[in-house]
Amino acid sequence: MPEAELALRAIAMPVFANALGDIFGGWLLSQMDLAGSAVAVRRANGRVVTVAVTAMSFSAQFSSETRLAAMRKFLRWGAPR
Repeated sequence: MPEAELALRAIAMPVFANALGDIFGGWLLSQMDLAGSAVAVRRANGRVVTVAVTAMSFSAQFSSETRLAAMRKFLRWGAPR
C-alpha cells in the first residue's frame, strides 16, 4: 500500500477563527473532508458523499494563519451498503 501523500494545503485565515484567534474545529474538519473527497471522486469516477464522521478530536489548538496540510492514505476500499 502506498505511503501517505499530500491531498490539500490551506492557510487558516483570521475569518475562520473565534474571538481568541483559535480556528474553528468545523473549518478544520471541512478541509479534511475536501481533501478526502477530491481523492475519492477520482477513484469513484463520479460523485461521492461523506455519510458520517464517527469521532474527531484535536490534540492542540490551531491559531489563525496556521498552515494546514491534509494527507491521505487509503486503508481499505469498500462497496456501498
